Amino acid sequence: MQKNKEKIVSIVVILVFLIAGLVFLQLNIIKNKKVDNKKPLSVELYSEYKQKQVKEEKSIESASKSRNEQIQTTTIKIEKEKTPTSPPAKTTNPTKPKTYYPPYVLTNSATGGKTSSSGASILDYSNANSGYVMLNYNGSNPKVKTLIKNSRSGLKRHQFITRKRGSYEAFPLSQGSGEYSVIVYENISGDTYTPIISKNVSASIANASPFIRPNQIVSYYSGTNAVKYAAELTRGTSNDTQKVNAIYGYVVKNIKYDHGKAASVQSGYIPSVSATFNSKRGICFDYAALMAAMCRSQRIPCRVVAGATPQGQHAWVEVYYNGGWKRMDPTFASEGTPSSYINNSNNYHSQFYY
Repeated sequence: MQKNKEKIVSIVVILVFLIAGLVFLQLNIIKNKKVDNKKPLSVELYSEYKQKQVKEEKSIESASKSRNEQIQTTTIKIEKEKTPTSPPAKTTNPTKPKTYYPPYVLTNSATGGKTSSSGASILDYSNANSGYVMLNYNGSNPKVKTLIKNSRSGLKRHQFITRKRGSYEAFPLSQGSGEYSVIVYENISGDTYTPIISKNVSASIANASPFIRPNQIVSYYSGTNAVKYAAELTRGTSNDTQKVNAIYGYVVKNIKYDHGKAASVQSGYIPSVSATFNSKRGICFDYAALMAAMCRSQRIPCRVVAGATPQGQHAWVEVYYNGGWKRMDPTFASEGTPSSYINNSNNYHSQFYY
């Protein structure tokens, strides 16, 4: 009896331990589910799981590295776009500041230092070295001409029809330095003239002196509308090239060729700078005189040239800038003539300079 009780106790103890073990095992399983929220893995599945986990970690690491490199590159790019705080390097040819040149009009004067006269008419050549002489004709003859010729020049003698009466009129010595013959003629009848004043004048003239001031052909003063407009037109320019281009462009675009006037113009015609500027019409002589006046009023030597082209007698300008004389033809340019034609010296034959 006693032995049976001992057996029963032993069985109960064993059962208790088994139950306790089962309970402990179940609790452990529940705990693992809470932590991993995953089912227990077999050896094969566990090995596959670890390989996949390693790949994911490497992918995350690679992506992280790529993002870091991208962030670093972006930072470098931003740094390159930053405005430099150091001063810019000095240039060897800095841009000249834009300037404004008011009208620059030289006045001609008859000082009386050197003269030749006939009656009340006076030829004043006191300023021959500045490139001009002045005539005050006080006679009553309606037809008076002044002829000027440099004996060393290959150009023709310059013939001027004297218009003014009782006041001085300026004529250019446009053929350079040398000995000039200046003769004033009065008309007798028809085409016959007789000299009333004849004078040989020695002149030592700087290259551009006659072409920086007004004269009978290029007549203007500080109050002339064309002169005032040239000052506005060249406002903001910084060199002679820009000024010349501005003036040339204005004349080419705004003055229209007057074909009717060209068909009826008479010999001895004298252009009017003011009339051409105000009417915006003219012939080649008018184009040239207007451009010359505007350039001269901006301190740029410019001469009117009369001569021949394949189209016939013509007038154009030559402008002195950048160290030399350059031909420009506002008349032909306004009519659409190609620059290649204008730049070809074979198309132009100079005879007179004014």
